Amino acid sequence: MITLRNLPGQSLLQLQGNTVSSVRGDALARVDGPTLRNHDGARLAHVEGDRIFLAPEQPSLQLAGDRLLTHSGLAVATVDGGTATEKALLGAAFLLLCSDG
Repeated sequence: MITLRNLPGQSLLQLQGNTVSSVRGDALARVDGPTLRNHDGARLAHVEGDRIFLAPEQPSLQLAGDRLLTHSGLAVATVDGGTATEKALLGAAFLLLCSDG
């Protein structure tokens, strides 16, 4: 299981198999290769290298080791375990499902 945590260390999201879920176990999205999809199969985000795209040509986050960074380099979360692509897609789910904006 891969866990995304906010900077104080609170668990926010988990990836187990290809399912992104809340810490309560509610399924929120699924991973399909380098793509994050909703329950209907619509593309929500994709990963290219260390960059996370919510829209074509517009990176929204960047993965630096276990840290998720904004485009300006500000750390917003950490991810424990998994491949770089899995970490990045969990970061995309964080941006889409856990942010206020």
